[in-house]
Amino acid sequence: MTKKINSNHVIERFFSAHNSVCGYSNRGCSWVGNVKHLKKYHWDSCVFKDYNHTILESLVKQTSHRIFVKLERVEMGDGSVFEGLLDEQKSFKLGVLKKEGEFVYEGTFENNKMSGHGKFYDTKAELKFEGQFSNGQMHGYVVVLKKDRLIFEGVFENGNAAGAGVAYDVDYKVRGTFKLENSNKKGELVQTSGQSFKGKFKSFFPYKGTMTYTDGKIIDGCFEKGKANGKARITYPNGDIYEGMLTDDFYEGEGKLSIAAKSLEFTGSFKKGKKNGKATAEFNDRLYYEGNFLEDAFDGKVTFHRNPGEKMTIEFEKGQIKSEIEITFPDGSHFKSNNAVQKTKTTNSVSPPQIKFDSNVFDIPFTGTLNYPNFDRYEGQLISGLREGNGKYIFAKGDVFTGTYVKDKAEGEGKLEFKGGSFMLKGTWKDDLLDGLFLLTEKKKLIEKQMWRNGQLIKATAPDVLMPEKESKTPKRISSRAII
Repeated sequence: MTKKINSNHVIERFFSAHNSVCGYSNRGCSWVGNVKHLKKYHWDSCVFKDYNHTILESLVKQTSHRIFVKLERVEMGDGSVFEGLLDEQKSFKLGVLKKEGEFVYEGTFENNKMSGHGKFYDTKAELKFEGQFSNGQMHGYVVVLKKDRLIFEGVFENGNAAGAGVAYDVDYKVRGTFKLENSNKKGELVQTSGQSFKGKFKSFFPYKGTMTYTDGKIIDGCFEKGKANGKARITYPNGDIYEGMLTDDFYEGEGKLSIAAKSLEFTGSFKKGKKNGKATAEFNDRLYYEGNFLEDAFDGKVTFHRNPGEKMTIEFEKGQIKSEIEITFPDGSHFKSNNAVQKTKTTNSVSPPQIKFDSNVFDIPFTGTLNYPNFDRYEGQLISGLREGNGKYIFAKGDVFTGTYVKDKAEGEGKLEFKGGSFMLKGTWKDDLLDGLFLLTEKKKLIEKQMWRNGQLIKATAPDVLMPEKESKTPKRISSRAII
């Protein structure tokens, strides 16, 4: 009896003093531990099975070794099987818990549940979790591998990532604070960069949900390596919205861009974030224009619509105007610009008009000729379909008004030359009506002074060099309005 006790102590001291790797490390097993534990707890339960049991069996047959190498097999009611060491209360202590086709756990136990350090193989998801466990779940620092490639490392709580962590892809990684649930497939992530995601996850990466960026932009859609791909909705801080297809965060394919400040909805094709192909736009729920784009610029013939029957036609080449601007009005009037430039109201300088996808072209000043159905015509500047600035109105009967316009009405100094050019009336207009002192001349000679109020002739007198009672020579055909 004494020999047997001494023999046990000698072998036990030997096992306690030596560490070893699993005999099947060449097959992928990463277990490293005390030699005694290797024989007692690991070999029979190694997930890399089908090794030679000769050595272990030899030890078990020796009575003096059985006290510390005896292993147990326990079949559970749910179909799982435990193989390993039991404590005195027949509870799992160290070994392998596995369920065919579902999972394998190798490590330590407490109260028959995974606790301490261990490795969990999810055979369905082909994932391996290695790290700290508690009460049957990952709890603490855990490393996650898929096909022996690291895909995540970080803090877990009750089976889910909940804390600082890093998700890895082949050439991309995301670092931040995770708060996941439902087997790490749903939850939230706040990245160290400041942007955040809420929704579904795949391999610990944002997959489908809402990404909020540091500049206030929000994307609802699917993500791959941190970039939106597929059908998505983008909301910008200024209220603009894009709905359509994305490729790596770029507009791609068909989409609709809404500009909040201008109540504009642009619908068209995009390529690498730029407008390309056919497009239409609605402004305040009305058809605004239809045409073609090339790399974000108008290209080809574009027709702009405003009111029913009112349209503007412009020919572009890569954003540059290549034709005269033509406008057709509901009453049949037709405007054609003198050249494809704009004349600004303040400086009178000439420069090419900048027409972008969100421009209201009817608010851009163009200089040209407007022909009316009654054969009158106007030569000057139009803004939003209205006469504006210096202009000339030629009546069909031959009379000509020259002066300034404000919102389609004569305003300020002007002159009215009557047919034949011998008579001219010069003065000020207000709200399209003669208002104030006017001088009537014949062949540049003053023949009468007139006082007008709101288009009504109040008084007409001869000049000082003439007799006061001289009869007015104002032609009977003068109207109270300069423009009819």
